[in-house]
Amino acid sequence: MPRPDLTSSISADEFDAYYWYKDELVRFARLLGLSTVGGKFDIHDRISSHLRGDLQLTTNKSRPSSNFDWSNEALSRNTVITDNYKNTRNVRLFLQDQIGEKIHFSITVMNWMKNSVGKTLGDFIDFYPEIKKQRLIQEIPDHNQFNRYVREFMRDNPNLTKDDALNTWKKVIEIPRPGSKGRGISYSIKDLQL
Repeated sequence: MPRPDLTSSISADEFDAYYWYKDELVRFARLLGLSTVGGKFDIHDRISSHLRGDLQLTTNKSRPSSNFDWSNEALSRNTVITDNYKNTRNVRLFLQDQIGEKIHFSITVMNWMKNSVGKTLGDFIDFYPEIKKQRLIQEIPDHNQFNRYVREFMRDNPNLTKDDALNTWKKVIEIPRPGSKGRGISYSIKDLQL
């Protein structure tokens, strides 16, 4: 059975029983006239509360106070990391030029930037060799269930492909999990039977 459509007629219980992509949640929040500020779980919980009739919705995330344009501004080692920092192509190209190699916005890099408001891009460049030393498998945050699922799928099924993982994932998210609020999806060997 496919996931229900995200319309204002969906019940809170039905909504909470399924996994939703962030872009789906953002579109639905806008349709309902709700804020789209915050992470995926913030938006999901805001919608769920609204569907349950809680009209006193608040968000624990405030809007960034900076309006620095990370996509277009000229960057330097002295550029201060602001509260509206974004991993953009502009940033990637600048960092690659400064570091002298291709850079990936790994979870470690993204967390460093998020937690370094007030520091500079030069501080990041100086710290980058330490990040490179951390060749350990990075923990995937709870809100990124898809990446965690694919990692677990590939670890347990080295003979299968990422396309196999994606096809299995698409079937798994169609299964309702009452009360889960779209959380807690992890790979199980039983998923191969879907």
